[in-house]
Amino acid sequence: RAYTDSAQTALKLTAVFCAVKIYTGMIQSLPRRMYALEAGSGERTRVVQTTEHPASRLFSHYFHPELASDDALMMIVYDILMDGNCYFMKELDGQGRTSRLYYIHPSRICRGNIFRANGGENLSIGRQATKGELLYRIDTGLSERDLKTEPLLIPKEYIAHLRSQVLDTEYHRGHGFILNNARPMDLYAASEEFGWRFYTRGIATQMFLTTENRLDAQVLKRIEANFAEDPNAPLESV
Repeated sequence: RAYTDSAQTALKLTAVFCAVKIYTGMIQSLPRRMYALEAGSGERTRVVQTTEHPASRLFSHYFHPELASDDALMMIVYDILMDGNCYFMKELDGQGRTSRLYYIHPSRICRGNIFRANGGENLSIGRQATKGELLYRIDTGLSERDLKTEPLLIPKEYIAHLRSQVLDTEYHRGHGFILNNARPMDLYAASEEFGWRFYTRGIATQMFLTTENRLDAQVLKRIEANFAEDPNAPLESV
């Protein structure tokens, strides 16, 4: 809930919303091809057709039957911008290849949920962890305080983890906008609020009227009444 509230608050700011919309909107126009690479040099050798390998189908058509690749790519961009991380659970085929990807919301793998195994932990895939391997703890239930459900403990090879370019190496993840821009975001929100209030009140807060002479009490009273009735009144009518 805290993650969702922070994201919604950020999207209410004009610049944040426009930036996210631009980045997510551009992704559908990008070319998507799966290439076979030479093992030694990493050089591209040929384009892999969707009928040759399931991974090629993922980015061309769908991540799983209920998630089209266009929507999945927009989700990736959004999560990396906002959280710094995007997660998917892998489904492997009979040859050990990734055939489908299932989305995991970033709030389910928060900071501290990716760690090295001590060895002997019972994993959700039915085996025990070996010392030093990277594990992902996926929170389940309606909230992190839901004690009726157990978290999933998954090894790295079953998780597709996409990170931002600003790495949080201590916690094996990336940095995102929400966690690291709270103060500038608050300042920007305050400036938008100030600007809205400033310009909607018009002349009442934009000008000072001065005179070298002392105003008669009746004249001063008439001016005050005029502005009280209409703060945006033109000077000619005062």
